[in-house]
Amino acid sequence: MQNAFTLLLTLAFFLFHVSSYSQETDQMVHREVPHAHFSAPIVGSPEDIAYSESMHRLNGIFVLLLGCLALLEQRLSKPGWLRWGWPLLFLVSGIYLMINSDRDGWPIGRKGIIDSLQDPEIFQHKLAALILLLLGVSEFLLRTRWRPPLLAGAFPMLAVLAGIMLVFHSHAAHHSFRIARQHQLMAATAFTIGVTNILSKRFEATTLIWPVAILLFGLELLFYSE
Repeated sequence: MQNAFTLLLTLAFFLFHVSSYSQETDQMVHREVPHAHFSAPIVGSPEDIAYSESMHRLNGIFVLLLGCLALLEQRLSKPGWLRWGWPLLFLVSGIYLMINSDRDGWPIGRKGIIDSLQDPEIFQHKLAALILLLLGVSEFLLRTRWRPPLLAGAFPMLAVLAGIMLVFHSHAAHHSFRIARQHQLMAATAFTIGVTNILSKRFEATTLIWPVAILLFGLELLFYSE
């Protein structure tokens, strides 16, 4: 248990570090471009790319924490409060992504909710946030006494849905082969998470594969670059 706390505290430190780095990047950009509008960066500009990379990396920290919790739940006979950390992290990351995924979109940007949803890139980001929120709610309900049978397959199905979305995800005007290749790799990992999670219900040998795949997904986000 002590090792588990040490691991979680270490990852929390990285979460704080990445968040601080994101804020420092914004401040540096505004010093270089005094008249830049915070909520409406030019697509493909250094400011826009830096914000996109910091968002991917911050979400990578959340996913790494999720992977660690998934592994700990399997190894601990009585996970205690850790069992609530799993759905809580989904909810926190979903809310954060819903609000901050796009500085030009709703609710923090100049675009309203309708205009934001009509933008393909913003819409996909909001859909990703919705998937995280649905995962949080479904996993929370599965950890209570009320366990609807339909929710048992929610996690793998939503993981596969996330993979499908990543296959078609693009970054508007500055989309490139490098960006597409990274999202395709994430899509393959998301599919792996969903499929191996289903298989783990029948084959004990696959039990550790999907938590490790979650850690891999977190690393892919953490080292994402444009």
